[in-house]
Formats: sequence, structure tokens, C-alpha cells
Amino acid sequence: LLALTIATAIAFMIARYSLHLTVRETGAAVFSTTCGNAIFVGIPIALAIEGWGSAFFILLILEGTLVFAIGNALMTWPEQTADHAPENNRAQHVKFGLIAGDAVARAIRSPVVIGLLLGLAAGSTNFPMAQPLADFFDLFTHVSGPVGLFVLGVSAADLVLSGNATKLGGAARLLPIKLLLFPALTASFVWVLTRDPLTTTVAAFFTGLPPSVSSIVLANVYGQWTRGVAGIVTVGTLIGLVSISAYLIIVLPS
Repeated sequence: LLALTIATAIAFMIARYSLHLTVRETGAAVFSTTCGNAIFVGIPIALAIEGWGSAFFILLILEGTLVFAIGNALMTWPEQTADHAPENNRAQHVKFGLIAGDAVARAIRSPVVIGLLLGLAAGSTNFPMAQPLADFFDLFTHVSGPVGLFVLGVSAADLVLSGNATKLGGAARLLPIKLLLFPALTASFVWVLTRDPLTTTVAAFFTGLPPSVSSIVLANVYGQWTRGVAGIVTVGTLIGLVSISAYLIIVLPS
């Protein structure tokens, strides 16, 4: 949580004051900088390594609630206040507090957060699921991977064919946070608090995963900084797969 807070704050400042994005566009930038590809890349690796599964899924739950909630809140920030900082007086601070409270409420109502909580409730209570519904979820599980790769491929092709491949300033500024700073901070905090090598290794792996394809999906759903996010995910995936492979080569023998 400490590492996520710091990474989110730094990504927000860079997006707002270096890339000059609106608050809503900044939400897309922050989300793509803090949300890793845990589903398509992380889970298969974590389940294949003994002892990694439990810690990985705890982190996945935190990401599914906090990271999605923060991204949803920022990408739906009220337009009338998105580009205007509140004045330094009590009335404006009260107004800003109400806006922030509304953002928290919108985050809690996010379909991703609600779906995750419902799934946790169903799994923990052994909720009996009708066979047609179970078959649907099984089908969705099998098609989600190819669909995610298709979305990534289309976004990469659009980035190149639209002539925006040279405009990757956002990726250059934000990817070091996702692939270096975030995992380094997480590993440091986890090690200091737990002194557990296994938990520290899994935490660094989880937060160092390449950007999630869902970043592209949400950016397009909300219409916020879509090509910038596509650049972060495309370049981040290429670099992240190499960095994760190198990380595994180093840590697995030990």
C-alpha cells in the first residue's frame, strides 16, 4: 500500500505537470502505470512456482480493488473541476472535499470492484452455481486471453499506422515507475516489514509485471488518453517480458 501510494502520486504529478494531461487523462496514465498484467502473464507463472500462489493472489485482490478504484475515480472526475485547482479558501476546500467524496463513491460502485467482491463472497461461501452459469464463466476464462492479445495487437498496429509511434514521451516518463520504481519500493517495504524472502520475491514480481491490457480497455471505455496508454502498454509489454524473464532467471535458482 505504501509503494502503491508513492507510485500513484509520482505518476499523477508526471502526467499532470510534465505531460500536461487533464485529471481524467491522468487517471488513465496512473492506471496503466500501476496495474500489471497479472491475469495473462502473472497467474500462469505464479501457479507454476511452488509457494508463490497465495501471496500472489492476495496482491491480486488488492490490485483489483484499490488500483481499479483509483483509476475509475480519476477517469470519471467531474469535468467542471478537472482542470481547475481549488482556490485557497474554505468554501472551495469544502467543495473539493465533496468532489473527492463523490470520487470515492464512484470508485466503490466500479463494476470491476463490485465483481471482485462478489466473486470473493461466492468463493468463500461455496455458493452453488448453476451449470449454465458455470459454463459461461468457463468459456469466458478461455476466451479472455486471446481477446486481450487481440486488443493489444490492434492498439500496437494503430499506434504505428496512425503515425504516433514517435510520440512515446508518456511511456518514456511513466514506464520507469511501473517496471523499476514500483517493484523496488514494494520489495523494500515488504522486506523491512516481514523479513520474508519468499513474500518479498513475489511482491517484487507482481508489481514489476508489464502494464495490463485492461488499461487499454478502460482508456477506450472512458475515452481518456487512449493512444498514450496504448504506447505505455505496447512498449511496456515488450520491455516487461524481458525484465520479468531476467528477474526469474536470477531469483529462481535461489
